[in-house]
Amino acid sequence: DMTHPALPVVLERLAEAAPDAVLIHETDGTDHTRRQFHELALRWSDGFARLDDRRDDLVASMLPTSLTAYLCWIGASWARAPEAPINTQYQGSMLAYTLNNCGARSLVIDAQFVQRVAAISADLRHLETVVVSGPVDGLPKLRFKVLGEAEFLADAQPTPPSIPEYHDTHAVIYTSGTTGPSKGVLQPWACLQLFPEAIFPNHQPEDYDDPAVYTCWPTFHSSGKYGLCIAA
Repeated sequence: DMTHPALPVVLERLAEAAPDAVLIHETDGTDHTRRQFHELALRWSDGFARLDDRRDDLVASMLPTSLTAYLCWIGASWARAPEAPINTQYQGSMLAYTLNNCGARSLVIDAQFVQRVAAISADLRHLETVVVSGPVDGLPKLRFKVLGEAEFLADAQPTPPSIPEYHDTHAVIYTSGTTGPSKGVLQPWACLQLFPEAIFPNHQPEDYDDPAVYTCWPTFHSSGKYGLCIAA
C-alpha cells in the first residue's frame, strides 16, 4: 500500500496525538518527547534549505548513533534530500571515494571525525559545507564553509516543508564493499518501514508492559534506523 505515510509523517502524527510522550530515552537518562523531536527535525530541515540543499540532493553524514544522527536523517527527509550516511570507520581513499561518489555538497559530521576530512580535502570534488556536531574549537582548518551545529540551527524555523512520500528514497546506504568499492543503494521508506513490520507482525505497543526498543546499531546502516521505525 503505497499510500502508507512515510516515517517523518508518522512521527509528526505521533507528536500531534501525544506531544509530551517520550520518543527517545538516551542511556544517560535524557528524554526527548515526540514534540521536541519533531520540531527539532523541522528546524534541521530548514537548516538544510538555508544551505540550498534541494529536493533529491544528497546530504552526507558521518555520525555516531545519537540523537543528532536521527535528527539529521529525518530533517533531511523533510527537505526531500536523502541522507548518505557514511561508515564512521572510513578514512583516507575510502572516505574520499564515498563523498565523491554520493556527490553531496553538505556534510554533517561529528567533531571527532573532522581530521579525516581535513586529510583528504584536496581530493573532494563536490563538498562545499561542513556542519560539525560537537566542539568546534581546535578543529583543523578546512577549505570548506564550516558551521557548528548551533550556528547551523540558529535561524532555522520549524516550518512544515513538503511532505515526504512512502516511495521516496530516504537514504543511500553504502554496502560493505566486499567486491570492490562500496556501492550506494537507494532505499525507499517502504523498504525500511516494512522490515520491522515483517519481524514483528501484528505487534502493537499496547501489547507490552514497557513498549520500548533498545538500539545500539550504527545509523549509517539500516539496522541503526529500524529502532526509530519500531518506536513510531
